[in-house]
Amino acid sequence: MPGIPLISHSDALTYGFEELARNGNVVQAELLEQILVQNADADYLKEHKLNGCTDLETFKARLPLITYADIEGYIQKIADGDQSPVLCQKPVDMFFLSSGTAKGRTKLIPAHYDFFLNTIRLFQLSGAFRGRHFPLSSNAKVMDIVYCGKQTMTKGGILTGTGTTNYFRSEAFKLKQQSTKMFNSSPNEVIFSSSLPQATYCHLLFALLAADDIAVISSTFVYTIVEAFRFLEKTWSILADCIESGTLPEWITDHAIQTVASKQLTQDHPDRDRGTLAAKIRLECSRGFQGIIPRLWRNTSYVLSIMTGTMLSYCEAMRFYAGPGLALVCGDYGASESWMGINIDPLSSPHNTIFTIVPDLAYFEFIPLERRKFSKIQEINGPVVPPSSLFTEVAAPVSMADVRVGQEYEIAITTSSGLYRYRVGDVVRICGFYHDLPQFVFVCRRDVQLSIHIDKNGETELAVVMERSAAVLHGTGVGVAEYTAHADVSFRPGHYVVFVELDVDVDVDVDLDVPHVRKGNQGSSKVAQEKRDDFERVLQECCDCMDGAFVEPGYVVSRAAKTIGPLELCVVERGTFRKLAESALDKGATLNQYKTPRCIAAPHLLAILRAGMVRSFYSGVRRE
Repeated sequence: MPGIPLISHSDALTYGFEELARNGNVVQAELLEQILVQNADADYLKEHKLNGCTDLETFKARLPLITYADIEGYIQKIADGDQSPVLCQKPVDMFFLSSGTAKGRTKLIPAHYDFFLNTIRLFQLSGAFRGRHFPLSSNAKVMDIVYCGKQTMTKGGILTGTGTTNYFRSEAFKLKQQSTKMFNSSPNEVIFSSSLPQATYCHLLFALLAADDIAVISSTFVYTIVEAFRFLEKTWSILADCIESGTLPEWITDHAIQTVASKQLTQDHPDRDRGTLAAKIRLECSRGFQGIIPRLWRNTSYVLSIMTGTMLSYCEAMRFYAGPGLALVCGDYGASESWMGINIDPLSSPHNTIFTIVPDLAYFEFIPLERRKFSKIQEINGPVVPPSSLFTEVAAPVSMADVRVGQEYEIAITTSSGLYRYRVGDVVRICGFYHDLPQFVFVCRRDVQLSIHIDKNGETELAVVMERSAAVLHGTGVGVAEYTAHADVSFRPGHYVVFVELDVDVDVDVDLDVPHVRKGNQGSSKVAQEKRDDFERVLQECCDCMDGAFVEPGYVVSRAAKTIGPLELCVVERGTFRKLAESALDKGATLNQYKTPRCIAAPHLLAILRAGMVRSFYSGVRRE
């Protein structure tokens, strides 16, 4: 009717979120009551004598804070087929396999189909906020570099897979594309392929064939996008030949992929168009890969992925491929257990991304933490400090309404699927409020630490160390492609071990061809030896820099007292970190979900790293 303004679906979503934000504390209280009423007959709640109570005081008094280990037995009963309401009234629809990359083991997280509905709603909502700054055309496509693993059944017949696998194989995945009007450039045959190289090749192939329609490049983690573009650097000429000839390379053997890709190449794209596209690929890729995304996919508005935490280390490589002008937008905040926060400011850089709690996804509690401090006597006596003691809990958990700006907290959640006061393990820092809703930055995983003595370093400190040491390597033209660290206490004194994989094929045991280190006749064995010696000196300097860049007081004091030994830098051969990923994939993870663990303790992962080692250096060792 005239005079009544029309409200778009996106505006309706953001207005709805405004209402949630203004009434966030009420929404949280109502959600907790709803969960407890719905699950009042659950065995777990009965055992803790909740007796149908829904008030917050009784809830906190009778239900303890828990970790996965506390409910593993309950979950196993459900997995084995127990039909009683073990953790929740409603039967568990599926299990999500957590990535298990931090401690090397996988968890079964109970879930309902409602999780997928929340996923779609969150995608729609965050898409509405992004649409304010990056409006997309109606025919826009997404180069969504995702991979779907296999699903299995538990003994009791419950579907099991990673969160992404279960999602991609559900109707919710189709519904999400329809509701957001953003369709993947790759068909399901590519996403469901069991061959990672063939799937990656075809993700690139289909995105190139739809180059002018690609508006967004995305994946769950930015690591996956970077890996795909590293793959492009190796295969661009094969892709160009493939597109020009309309024929797939012989090593594409997945029958489903062959069928759909061959049709796309020959029936949907005329020879002339394919020849023009192939020529463009050859031209742009031969010019180098800095800023390759806007040169090959000219209508791309932004790159969307999780880029905080350990993913920050891949942002430099992502920026290289994206060029200076393309926006890098951080995705929303969640875990296998629940979604938690949304990025309502898509213009913020990955380093400055702030998440806003969504109050109707789960009931949230915040456990106040302080960085552990040690007395002078403790520093002298040198107690052995377990890794979890980087943080000290300084007060009882508080609700959303009582968090303080500047305070660090561990998040605990209560969900309708049977997790009660469950420690997620993420440490966040509150940096403000959006109406009633706390806004936070991710700090680190609480249980991922380096600690030997009174030292207390985590993935955040390690990232700073790697950033500073990268400056030492900069002049060589060589960079660090991957890294992780380990607190080795197998000998006394214990010491830190940093494993790095370089971004070129360098074996420090043979003649090196390292740019910018030393020029000379490449055929001369003397020059080759000099180049090798030069580069080993650079790596030694890098090792010394790492040791000095750990400035946490406990580490500094312990190094001075020699209760922590010299830092060890281990250079591993290229492909070693890929084997770490493959180990996780063999245990049920998918590449979408995989994150390189930054602090490693699992023996089987350490064995992979040690097997790939080609050279090691110790800080403080002078090399002539």
